[in-house]
Amino acid sequence: MPGAAGNASSLSVHFYPTTSPSTTKQAAATGAPGGGQAPPGAASSGSTLCAAKVPEDKVDLFVETVNALPGVTHHYRRNHAYNYWFTLICPSPTALVQVLAEIEKRTGIDIIHMRATKTFKINASFQL
Repeated sequence: MPGAAGNASSLSVHFYPTTSPSTTKQAAATGAPGGGQAPPGAASSGSTLCAAKVPEDKVDLFVETVNALPGVTHHYRRNHAYNYWFTLICPSPTALVQVLAEIEKRTGIDIIHMRATKTFKINASFQL
């Protein structure tokens, strides 16, 4: 179910909560982090921005599959050919590839992922 929506020109963004009661319950039972949190020991090399072209008849399956993952930190829908975007953090690049392959297998949806090639640190200070 869509949450907050933003609109810039013809771009429409719908945010999906990445922590559900079932994900939180599963995380508590297994000791894994809940949705939207990086797994313990996750490194920046195990994170990526993902996009997918999800047809309307597969939206529920895709959203449920992605949101059930503990390493998903953001997930939103856009009014674009690539209509679903999410970020994923895994303990290693190998785990990242395995998780993406599992999403594709379960949903039948191809996912493109765009791993960062360079890390930028920004120091923002505000005088109050």
